Amino acid sequence: MAVQSFSLKGETMHGRALLALLSLALLTACSGDPQRNPQTAISSSAKPKESTGSTRKQPVMTPPEEACHGGVPFYTASPPYAGAGPHRVIGFWLYNPDSEVSSPPYPPSLPPSWASSTPDGYGNDAQVFELAPMEADFKQAQLALCMSWPRLTGKAAVGECGPYQGVTREVFPADYDFQVFEARTGRLIKSFTLSGSENGCPAQITLGDKSMLPQAVGEEALAPELRSLVERDF
Repeated sequence: MAVQSFSLKGETMHGRALLALLSLALLTACSGDPQRNPQTAISSSAKPKESTGSTRKQPVMTPPEEACHGGVPFYTASPPYAGAGPHRVIGFWLYNPDSEVSSPPYPPSLPPSWASSTPDGYGNDAQVFELAPMEADFKQAQLALCMSWPRLTGKAAVGECGPYQGVTREVFPADYDFQVFEARTGRLIKSFTLSGSENGCPAQITLGDKSMLPQAVGEEALAPELRSLVERDF
């Protein structure tokens, strides 16, 4: 009986050892090899990949004296020329320091609702031709309007300004070239030429300044050329 009892107990211990080894082998096979463990493989593939250093492009602004030649964006983050009007306009008054002709004392006035700028907070309306446009003005501009330096068209004076401290200046007829571009792309939309019709005398005259004063273009001449472009709906 004693031997039989010992033999039974030994068989039991031997069976338990086999079960333990089998369990350990199964556990190792399931957890140690990702290829044999579908759950591990899914978890690895679902893990988000780290960024490879991609950066967001910054908006590009082209100086107006270059952009007004066409073919390049004035500001790449400007809204496209599309949708309902009015389409906001940013104006540039090109400068020619080598000319013997003075600039007109002021750029043409246009409806404030057309301007991409905002009122200055001092009671002045928004202007299409801002002296120093800000980036915020470019962000709202759909159209860019370029105005050339005045080009005299005659040698006979059509008016005079003054006297300023005894100085009088003559005013001469002049033409101006205008170009309208899509601000975002630099695509030319329209070009035209207008003749000055206002004497446009400056607030003061610098003594010794011998440059000739040109006639200026007024709103009544410029606005009709732009109205259909600004107020149209796409």
